[in-house]
Amino acid sequence: MPLSLGLAMSHAPSMFAEVRDWPAIYGTLTRGEPRVSMFEELLRDFVPVPQPAEAAEETPEKLVQYLQRIDRAIARLREQLAIHEVETLIIVGDDQGEYFKPERMPTFCIFIAEEITGTQSIYILGEPEEKRQVKIRSNPDLARYLCRRLVEEGFDLCWDDGRHASGRLKNGLGHAFFHPLIKLMPELDIPLIPFHVNAYFEPMPTARRCYELGRAIARALEGRPERVALCASGGLSHDPFGPRSGWIDKELDQWVLEQLREGRGEALCHLFTFKSETLHGGTGEIRSWIVVAGAFEGVKAEVVDYIPVHHSVTGLGFAYWSRLGLGR
Repeated sequence: MPLSLGLAMSHAPSMFAEVRDWPAIYGTLTRGEPRVSMFEELLRDFVPVPQPAEAAEETPEKLVQYLQRIDRAIARLREQLAIHEVETLIIVGDDQGEYFKPERMPTFCIFIAEEITGTQSIYILGEPEEKRQVKIRSNPDLARYLCRRLVEEGFDLCWDDGRHASGRLKNGLGHAFFHPLIKLMPELDIPLIPFHVNAYFEPMPTARRCYELGRAIARALEGRPERVALCASGGLSHDPFGPRSGWIDKELDQWVLEQLREGRGEALCHLFTFKSETLHGGTGEIRSWIVVAGAFEGVKAEVVDYIPVHHSVTGLGFAYWSRLGLGR
């Protein structure tokens, strides 16, 4: 069955926390205060980052409005899952040394298991991994099929059963795969296949390779009976714990969204082909969006909202692609 629904959304921790906790998240990511034990190594040499003047304009009232917009945007994506009667959700995201050690970071990895374990804890607030640990059904038959087909297409794909965490987490996967589910799929009622795309640790896949991966996924799903949605988790511009933490490249984000809105996803293949401070850190997660854009080549995305929030240290983006009514 042709892939009919693509989703894309940011996964900044503030999106899934109470507004009262936003200043603590913001302070940790931009000043290293308060310090969180899980990130002690990252904070060891961290220098507080001077913040843009616009950040001071984000009053508590403004932050409440931002969170309301975030919830409305995710509700639109959740609505699409129901409209398309999705039977399996593939989430494309990255691992930041949570499940995999940085020294053993695969470029691409699909998780194959009957059940996937992960945490929805907001550990930037010091919540222990086990506080909000959850399990969700997967679709191992489809995952194995995808793994085999993608290898046949020339992708040297790694696979994992999700039971051997070796990074900062002790058991299961981290925020890129499980934070979106807090609001996108709160009942955990659709089988999940996590698909890791390295976006933080050199060497990383090119934008072109990610686009071609999306095209290959779409081709592979043509012959499957399931109604599948492909969801990008991460981005847009941000640099948590980095020298640009709290700064947002609105022009870059809006350019990316405009290409998707006009069905020109292949234009994103030019990203990451040149050196740029902006493209370091979390901005590299745009690779996940590029995978979904490749899977929906030529289809115009519906950009639901874009919210550049300094207190979330991220340009927050929400979009979807649909082939319903397109004759394919």
